[in-house]
Amino acid sequence: MRERTRHARTHINYARSRLLLAAAATAPLALAISSCTTTKADPPVSEKKAVPAVLVETATPTRGDVTRRIDVVATLDPWEEAVLYAKTSGYLRSIRVDRGDRVRKDELLAVLDIPEVNDEYKRIEAEEQRDQAEVEKSRADVRLQELTLRRLRAVQAEEPGATTPQALDEASGKLDAARGAEAAAEARLGATRAERERLTTLLAYSRIVAPFDGVVTERDVDPGALITAGTQSKPTPIVKIVNASRLRAMVDVPERDIVSLGVGKTARLRVDAYPDRTFIAAVSRFSRALDPKTRTMRTEILVDNQGGLLTPGMFGRISLDLDRRANVLTLAPTALHYQKDQAYVFVADNERARLVNVQIGADDGTRVEILSGLAGGESVIVKASEPLADGTPITIARAPAVTAAR
Repeated sequence: MRERTRHARTHINYARSRLLLAAAATAPLALAISSCTTTKADPPVSEKKAVPAVLVETATPTRGDVTRRIDVVATLDPWEEAVLYAKTSGYLRSIRVDRGDRVRKDELLAVLDIPEVNDEYKRIEAEEQRDQAEVEKSRADVRLQELTLRRLRAVQAEEPGATTPQALDEASGKLDAARGAEAAAEARLGATRAERERLTTLLAYSRIVAPFDGVVTERDVDPGALITAGTQSKPTPIVKIVNASRLRAMVDVPERDIVSLGVGKTARLRVDAYPDRTFIAAVSRFSRALDPKTRTMRTEILVDNQGGLLTPGMFGRISLDLDRRANVLTLAPTALHYQKDQAYVFVADNERARLVNVQIGADDGTRVEILSGLAGGESVIVKASEPLADGTPITIARAPAVTAAR
């Protein structure tokens, strides 16, 4: 029994020895396979490529005055403008002006021939003379009948029965008839005179005169042309005159800005003909009612043109001053960025760009009012070599040193 147990233990030890030898033999192969299948480890964070810093320029917000303005465009119109027509039809006898001529108020510009009116005037003059003679005759007849009636009454008073009642009645009737004839003659004379005055007025319309001081800008007819009266369906224009001593520009001011409108508000006008010159203008009137389609208010800008540099029809760019903001925090417009309706700036903070939302107010084109978001001591980025985002590394550009001249 003991012999059998010893034999079994010997067999187990032998099996264990064989397993250890097999494991030792396969270990190098497993190590080799493991070394082939293992992936290469990521390099340390310190070996990653660093993001380059963006070169920027900064400025500190400053306090100053800002005038809120709106920029609009408009065509310059003359202060006065008139196309002259004839009141009655006729032929152009003469015209004394041409394009570009300056004229004075009531100056004679053209004369028409109106044959029908001339003939009618001569006829009416003859009728007036005839009616005047009839009036004089009827007045003389009235005086005669008055004298006859007075004499008969005197005789009757001195010698009763010297005249009959019938004779007195006949004399009184003749006087009444004479007075009626006198009234009728005077009425005819009045009608004739009224017609003569009407024709005189029509003949006066044959003289075309300037309604105001100005310049002739158009001349449409020559002597001998048939002129159709302005009251007809297709009238003939003779000349056009404009007064450009002052010019007006009609602009539309948005609803949000009308509360700042006022007569006398300053406006600055620029035109392409004088690119380096600014003309000072002012608000002269506004409609005080909004256009329901555009939600704007029609506003008139008036500019003095006594020097004659500006011309009606010029295209003008107008900057209209609305209100002035004194001693407010301001920034250059280049510092501002916009996303939809939100304005924001980038502030230099520990060598990084920090996005800060701001609320802006008045803008005069060179400075913008900052209502909130900045305190006034920040270094605001006004220029960057590349687009910025919140947290972008930055390097602030330094002003180059100035070397003193030797």
